[in-house]
Parts: sequence; structure tokens; C-alpha cells
Amino acid sequence: MNKFDDMMAFLAARVPGFYQVVAVDVGFVLFSRAWCVAELIQANRSGMHQVLKVHSHEGMQEKQSQLALLDVSLCEASRPEDKAEIMAKIDDIPAFNVQVRKLLLDEQNGLLTVCLRRANGFIGGLGELVAG
Repeated sequence: MNKFDDMMAFLAARVPGFYQVVAVDVGFVLFSRAWCVAELIQANRSGMHQVLKVHSHEGMQEKQSQLALLDVSLCEASRPEDKAEIMAKIDDIPAFNVQVRKLLLDEQNGLLTVCLRRANGFIGGLGELVAG
């Protein structure tokens, strides 16, 4: 039995300041892995603060358009039984997909949106430092 969901809820409720750092690989392959996508949603449902960290901000616009099409039913797992377990927990796959996309791409608070905003602010701040 996988107790990940319970552990995420426990940590979110009991450990002040605990949050999820999502370290994204160069190719954004993380978002094609069923467990990774499920863990993102579970952390969000547990009310856990989440922060996205990416290798490079270059090409993020392209990745953003790919994530807009994310479909958990197309995600992979190392073992077929893992994917079956994950899919069995999802009552409504289209609604789940919308939830994942919103978590990542919402114009105000999406994880990728906030990451891009921080990167743009940092780069803009560097320009001000160099110019000043």
C-alpha cells in the first residue's frame, strides 16, 4: 500500500513551513511521469506550499505550451501496476487534467507562471544593477 498521500497530508498539517520543492529536469520529463504529476496534485490538495525550480528559463515558453496539453492518462510509470494504481485514484481524468494544468499554468498563481515571473524579475533586477 502506498502511504504517500497520507504522509503529504501529515507533513502539510503538522510541520510549520514545510513545502514542496519541485526540481524540474532540463527536458521537463518530470511532467510525463505519472507519480510526479500525482504527487504535485496531492501536495496541492494538502494545502502545501509549492515552489518550482527549473534548470534554465530558456525555452520555458515552449514547455508552457506542451504543459497546456498535459494528459495524465498519457503519462508513464516504471511499472504498469504503478500507473494502474495512480489512475484508479482519479475519479474524473479530464477534470484532473484541468486541475494539473491550472496548478502549473494559472495566470496568477500557476507554479510555472510564478517561476517565470521570478526569473523575469531577477533578470530585470540584474539589468538595473548593471546599469546603476
